[in-house]
Amino acid sequence: MSKLYVGVDWHKRTSTWVAINEERKKVYEKVWECTPEAVRSAVTSLPAKPDEMKLVVEPVCGWRWMTDLCEETGIDVRIANTIKLRQIADSGQKTDKNDALTLAELLRADYLPEAYKVPTEIYELRMLVRERAHFISQSTATKCRIHSVCTGRGGHVTAEQPLHKAGWDKLYHKESGLFEMFQSLEEINTHVTNLEKRILETITDTKTYKILLSMPGVGPVTASAICAEVGDFKRFHTPSALISYAGIYPKERSSGEMKRYGSISKAGSKVLRYSIIEAAMRVRDTEKSHNLYTHYQSAKARNKTAKQARIVVAHKLLTIAWHLVQRGTMYDDHMVKPAQREITS
Repeated sequence: MSKLYVGVDWHKRTSTWVAINEERKKVYEKVWECTPEAVRSAVTSLPAKPDEMKLVVEPVCGWRWMTDLCEETGIDVRIANTIKLRQIADSGQKTDKNDALTLAELLRADYLPEAYKVPTEIYELRMLVRERAHFISQSTATKCRIHSVCTGRGGHVTAEQPLHKAGWDKLYHKESGLFEMFQSLEEINTHVTNLEKRILETITDTKTYKILLSMPGVGPVTASAICAEVGDFKRFHTPSALISYAGIYPKERSSGEMKRYGSISKAGSKVLRYSIIEAAMRVRDTEKSHNLYTHYQSAKARNKTAKQARIVVAHKLLTIAWHLVQRGTMYDDHMVKPAQREITS
């Protein structure tokens, strides 16, 4: 049975489909609209049966419903990892046809870096979590703008904390010029509250969720965010792989005996990275007698900045989370080893 390898360069309105056979000969090339009817027509027009085809697409612009339609027909669908797929981004002749052909060639050579497709229920939770993260970002930007305007007008003298009740009462009126910003902030906070309710209604009471809740600094919303972004913990074979996915692993530029490490990579899931760092901040600000806090103390004692120390704790939290989920056990502070390096006063 001859296989057909199909690469799809997917966009918002149009998509380019290119197919090659096992001899790497191009046998199909056509541009289709990005509609369900067009996708079904494209699948039908391909010169092979669905069970004789492999199809690859990058996860952009509504790719999920498109891949669902293709899988329903019996096509083996693969999702390309856009971060690792440098052959397309660095191409000297970047066109839709060449992009689709490159995807098909990589699929044919079994050299395609693939991305993880989460189950539908996790995907719905992930969309809620990311929507909340979007509004949190808007809220932070609005708060910074209010502080900036107050400082520029000298308002910080009469209201040193404009977002606290005292400053809010002084500045929350139409004559202040900040009325629209305060209104916008209230609307954003309402959206965030509603989204948090929907997240807690959507998250299933699984063993993984309960394990994450047992960890210091991790509340219901943070646990939901970790579940949504990680999906199946088993797909990470080591804690280092999970930490790398969160983007809190240091960049490395090493050659020979020379080893150089830089700032964190910030690759992978942005929401997971922010969630676990936020949990690390709560660990820093809560009870200081538990063993997890000693890692923050140790980092500070090694002349790490507060930000770097939080990364150390976030690193440790993800490592612990991976081990707990793999073993199916709840968090126990007595099982966490204190920082090995000596803590100086």
